[in-house]
Amino acid sequence: MCHCTAHDKSEAAGVLFTANPAGSLTETVIVAAYGLGEGVVQDRVETDTYFLDRLTGTLRLETTRKTKKIDYDDTSGKGVCYKAVPQELSDCPVLAESEARSLAAIGMEIGHLYPITSSISSGVLTRIARVHILQCRPITSIPSGEFTVIDNSNIVEGYPGLTKALTFSILKDGYRKNFTALPEHRHP
Repeated sequence: MCHCTAHDKSEAAGVLFTANPAGSLTETVIVAAYGLGEGVVQDRVETDTYFLDRLTGTLRLETTRKTKKIDYDDTSGKGVCYKAVPQELSDCPVLAESEARSLAAIGMEIGHLYPITSSISSGVLTRIARVHILQCRPITSIPSGEFTVIDNSNIVEGYPGLTKALTFSILKDGYRKNFTALPEHRHP
């Protein structure tokens, strides 16, 4: 059970995606961990993942037990090293809901500056409530530029058996929702 408050949290860092690299263009994704961002981008520490559906405002969290973080090496005075996450924080979400929503809002502001979906690396110092944006670049798993969707599917092939008007009307609504979620492209 988590007994921490926002004031107990240590430094956190992560990556914010203005679109879900695995799918939805209307979903903001934040991957966060305790410590420095190197642990997140190199997938060397346990992370929490926040999914914000920008159409509904719903925030969903996938959390893990965090045992280690990458942080400054205080012993040598230079570089980084692994450190244990304090036991009282290991089951706590790295970010409070308000922090995740604030980061998503910052991501949207940055997203308005660029015509492409972005991967934004950030350092979040929750003890002093300050966010540092370290870099912003295109999401490499989402194709950029114009694309055309060509659909030659036949509903009867996808749903064999007796297809009635009600089946078609439900499927037609599903297709409409999927295709309207795609970004709009205007042709000159």
